[in-house]
Amino acid sequence: MVDYDFNLKFADKEYVPNQFSGLGRKLLRKRIVNNINLLQQSDINRASTIYRIQYDYNLQGQTIQIPENCVLFFDGGSISNGTIVLNNTLVLPQCLDIAKNIKCNISGNYQNGQIYYDST
Repeated sequence: MVDYDFNLKFADKEYVPNQFSGLGRKLLRKRIVNNINLLQQSDINRASTIYRIQYDYNLQGQTIQIPENCVLFFDGGSISNGTIVLNNTLVLPQCLDIAKNIKCNISGNYQNGQIYYDST
């Protein structure tokens, strides 16, 4: 998708298995509230979706349930100050030191094949 100034804009894509769509895609956008970039459950609400995380998000103590079979793709961003509950979740890129990008409590289960990288 391109805007009027011919800047490329990326649209979200739904996961539609009967159309062989592959995983869905959602670029998480900024939501600044009281000088905090807040991430909410409503931002992460679709199963079988790749969530691209480009910004630093604060959960403000919330617990975010990751829907089943999702990918958290970190592209320079992070998540902090709360709890992330994984549900067969893959964290990418594979060479990522997860603790540097997910700076909060983590529970639930990673997807089979998840590689854990520790830079210490």
